[in-house]
This record gives sequence, C-alpha cells and structure tokens, in this order.
Amino acid sequence: MALYHNATLCAICAGPVGTGAKVGFAPFVFNENDPLYTWSDSVVHRACLETHPSRELALRAKEALEGEGGVSGLPCVVCGHALGSMGSEWFVTWVLSSDPHSPLFEFNHVWLHKAHFPAWVSAARFQSVVDGVMRSEAWKGSTVVFDPLPSWTADASGTPVAIDWSRRLGPKH
Repeated sequence: MALYHNATLCAICAGPVGTGAKVGFAPFVFNENDPLYTWSDSVVHRACLETHPSRELALRAKEALEGEGGVSGLPCVVCGHALGSMGSEWFVTWVLSSDPHSPLFEFNHVWLHKAHFPAWVSAARFQSVVDGVMRSEAWKGSTVVFDPLPSWTADASGTPVAIDWSRRLGPKH
C-alpha cells in the first residue's frame, strides 16, 4: 500500500486525502502511459474511486496484488520455488500492460529468480517484446535492461538500478 499522511493528494481529484474514507494502492505499474499508472502507489478518496471510469480495472489489479501476499513467497516461473527474501536475486514484472491486446500483457505477473532467466522457456520472446515496446512511444518510465539478466532502471535512461524488492511491491515513480 502507498505510504501517505492526511495532506497527501488524492490521485484523482488532487485534493488532500484528509481523515475520511480512502483507498491505497501499492506500486504495481511501470508504464506511465498505462491507464492503471494513475492508481499505482497512490491514495484516493473512496468517493472519487466510486465514480471513476476505470474503477473496476483498478480494483481488480488491487485484488490481484493483495491476493499474491508477500513477494518472498511467490513461485519462480522456472523452478517453482518461492523467491525468498533476497530481493536482489529476483526479477518481477507486476503489470506491464493493462491492455489485453498489448504484446506485454502475457508477461504480467511474472516472477523469477534472476539466475533462472536463461532457462525460462519464454525468455527470448520476453526480451524481444520488452526491447521493442520499451523503446517505442507507447512506453514511458522505468525500463528493463538485459545485462545479461533482466533488471529494472529508475527511468528511461537505461541505467540499471538496485530496487529493494523485499521492501516494495514495485517501482517508485
């Protein structure tokens, strides 16, 4: 869930969230052009949420993330074992695209031990799709680089950064 205080601004109306009913979302979307990005790592007034056109999509994403529980228990797509507590050894995608027609959509919610990436049956396709989409105008924000294992960057510069996944559910924007 997003960290906030009463003066934090609602991601929808930009008014302070105050002490009334509100809903928090963990960071889970990397692409700033995705409709769900508004919700990622945000807090909104419950009333604003109830009337927003993408309410259902945002709530489904929130439920999916909460259903996954802690990151350390997620199974690697290659070996099936839990990722464990060493965040520097994981690679996770969360939501790459909310559009089912996007080539990235099939790679939503992929988690794996970085060392297992070369053995992943979808590794070559993933790298090809990611390289293509993240270099296009359809993508804005943190990107994946392969050096040779996948890592997220802090921005579109292509410089890999260490993200402490053991303490977070996704990128900071």
